[in-house]
Amino acid sequence: MAANAVTPNIIISMKSKIITLFFLLSTIYTLSFAQKDTSNLRDKGFDFAIGGGIFFGNKYNAAYYSGKPDNECPLNYIFSNKYWYDEINQKVKDNYAYVSDSVYLKDYPGNVAYKVAMLISLEIKYKFNKNWGLSLNYTFSRLTASTPFFLYFDAPPSNIRYNYVEESLIAKEDRSMIDLSVSCLFHPHKIFKPFLEMGVQFNYVRVKSFDAYIEKTPYNLLDIYNGANYVPGVQLTENKPLYGGAGYGFVVAAGLKIVCNKYISLDPVFHLLASSIHLPGYTGVALNYGVQVRVVMSDAVFGKWGK
Repeated sequence: MAANAVTPNIIISMKSKIITLFFLLSTIYTLSFAQKDTSNLRDKGFDFAIGGGIFFGNKYNAAYYSGKPDNECPLNYIFSNKYWYDEINQKVKDNYAYVSDSVYLKDYPGNVAYKVAMLISLEIKYKFNKNWGLSLNYTFSRLTASTPFFLYFDAPPSNIRYNYVEESLIAKEDRSMIDLSVSCLFHPHKIFKPFLEMGVQFNYVRVKSFDAYIEKTPYNLLDIYNGANYVPGVQLTENKPLYGGAGYGFVVAAGLKIVCNKYISLDPVFHLLASSIHLPGYTGVALNYGVQVRVVMSDAVFGKWGK
C-alpha cells in the first residue's frame, strides 16, 4: 500500500502570493514616494525592511535526500517492506510488459540538487551613526530537492530495451534563518551607497516531505509509523515525525543602497552563508547564497506620515 499522496499546500501558496503582492506594492509605493527629495539619510535611529528574492541551496546538504542505505531516510525503508515491494513490482510490470522479473536497487543518486527557491525576509536595524549599524534579519525559504533514480531488472537476452526504469525522489524542506550582523555603509555618492554586512546565523530546518515517486505513486520515506512495520489491513497510528533541527553559521553580505529620499531606500543585496544545517550525516559547514531586494524604511517616516 502506498503512503498517502502529498496534496498541494494551498495555505502556504496563498501566503506566498500575499507576501509577494505586498512586496510589489511596497516597491511601487517606495518609488512613488521618492519624488524630488533625495536628501541624505538619517544618521541615527531604526530602519525596518522587507525583502524578497531567490535562494540557492548547496548539493552537500541536498545529498541527504539521495536515499542511500546509510542515510537517515533510505530507499530501503520501502523496499525492505514486503507489501510495498510487492506492490512496486506489480506496478512496474503493469506498465512495462517486457519486465518479467522483480525490480531491485543497484545504485543510488549521486547528483541530488535543490531547485532555485524563493525567499522572503524581514529586518530591523539600529544605526549608531551614518556608517555603522547592527541588524537582526529573519529569512524564510522553502526548498525542493529532486533527482531521478533507477530500478533494475534482469532482462532476457532477446530484450533490446534498457534493463531499468527511471523513477524520482522529491523532498520539500522549510529553512528559517536568523542573522545578527554588523553593517558598514559607505558614502561615495548621494544616492548610491555600497554597504557590507557580516555576522552570525542561527538556522532551523524542517523536512516537510520526502517521497519516492514510483510509476507516479508517492511512497513516503519519512517514518510516519514510528518504527512499526506496515502491514495491509492493520491499523497503525500515524505521526508527524520531526526531521531536521537547529544549526548555526556565518553570513557575509554586500549590497548597494539606492536612496529614494531620507526616509526610504531600495537595497539590492547578495549574501553568502556558511552554514551547518541539521540534516544528520550532512551537518558540516557548507556554502549557500541568495540574492534579494529590500525595501528599507527609516523610523522617521512614521513622523512624516503623522504630519
